[in-house]
Amino acid sequence: MGRPFALISVLLIAVILFSTYQASVQNPPAAPEQGPEIRSNTSTFQDLTDKAAQAAVDGEWTLCRYYIDQLQTEWDQIKPDSAHRLDTIIQVDQVLAQLHALALDQDQVGIIQATTQLTQAFSHLFSS
Repeated sequence: MGRPFALISVLLIAVILFSTYQASVQNPPAAPEQGPEIRSNTSTFQDLTDKAAQAAVDGEWTLCRYYIDQLQTEWDQIKPDSAHRLDTIIQVDQVLAQLHALALDQDQVGIIQATTQLTQAFSHLFSS
């Protein structure tokens, strides 16, 4: 009587181990999702920042606002969600808001200063 019980126990354990193995092979743990690659957008940000500043220097305020809007859109699409470098992320948000106001006020000097701050913030953010 002890022998059939031992055989059934071994078979039961084998079935449990096999099904657990199958489940782990067929459904591997999900890989963590990758965030957006912000390094690839460095040149886009710098290009749009330069274009906005140049449009302000040229007095092309509609074009300047357009480039600032494009810059805001790009930033909104790739802005990191994590708290990593949160101070820099907040700084970029603030400078972009300031740029919108400066473009409406048609403040050339303010635009140049703000785009310089933005370039420095992007450089700090992308250097990590």
